Amino acid sequence: MQIRDIDAAALADLIAAIDAEPDLLHAESTPATEALIDIGEAALPGLIPLLVSSSEDTRMRAAHVLEMVTMELFGFRRGKGWDDFAHEIRWRDFWSAMMGPAIDDGGEPGAAARVADWRSWLDHRLRSGDIAAI
Repeated sequence: MQIRDIDAAALADLIAAIDAEPDLLHAESTPATEALIDIGEAALPGLIPLLVSSSEDTRMRAAHVLEMVTMELFGFRRGKGWDDFAHEIRWRDFWSAMMGPAIDDGGEPGAAARVADWRSWLDHRLRSGDIAAI
């Protein structure tokens, strides 16, 4: 389930709290990441800049939210899995193209380009509805 309407201040508060109270067994998961995943696409514009955060934990959690939101756009359902294997393959190709090999290195030369690619994808997605456009 994705929540479409959310107050901008509440969304900003969740993004600011992305590193608070991490799950001890799943470091990528915090109450804020779970809420941002539930919000869905509406959370992405404020989340994408965190991919170049100086904090490795913040980058990891931002990537986790992006991963889960985009998986759901492609047909993944939490607690159930993929609705079709072809959708999973399509998402994996999309994810590889968008994230590249160096997710953990925010200082890498391609980090700013990655953020630009995500912004471009989101803009195109919102205008056209095409989830896989890269």
